[in-house]
Amino acid sequence: MQYEIYEAKVKKVSAFLVKLYSHIALIVTILALLVAAATAAVAAKGSIVSESEFKAEIEYGSQLEFAAEAIFGDASYEYRAKGTEEWSDVAPTYPGEYEIRAYAMTSFGTRRYGDVHTFTITPRELTLRVSEESIQYGDLPSVSGNTINGDTVSACSVIFDKLEANATAVTARADKATLVILDKDGKDVTSCYVVADTPDASV
Repeated sequence: MQYEIYEAKVKKVSAFLVKLYSHIALIVTILALLVAAATAAVAAKGSIVSESEFKAEIEYGSQLEFAAEAIFGDASYEYRAKGTEEWSDVAPTYPGEYEIRAYAMTSFGTRRYGDVHTFTITPRELTLRVSEESIQYGDLPSVSGNTINGDTVSACSVIFDKLEANATAVTARADKATLVILDKDGKDVTSCYVVADTPDASV
């Protein structure tokens, strides 16, 4: 009786092994595919797969609209002045010609880069105006302009046309040759602007 029980168990185990062996190739194939997929995912992480079209020329104060996508990660960006070697994560703001490239981190903690693209920041057009419509004798009118980002006209002389001692009204305009513009930190950013117009004003 015990032998018959033992024999039945052996037959069940044998039958299971036969079925297992008949599917061993399929199991090995599935495992191999899983390993290959995992390896490919690790290898592909950080690859830059798409980069948007963008406007290659922007004015001072405008934002460069460039975006990239990376596999299993987020894309970041590096910048450098064209013709130089050193890259920086800080986007340039002053007029000039620059290069940008996207990058993402790989599974091994290194950076994987996309293509290098060139873009230009141009000076912003500026209109200078004499601010006051009237001034007291002995005073000088001030000059303002359509500056941005907290930049201000720090200095600018005024040119008067046909100024006479007894004149009650004269025509004045800003002298762009004497223009000084400072940013909110006190840095001279005059070169970030190009004077497009200096309309006359009566004061």
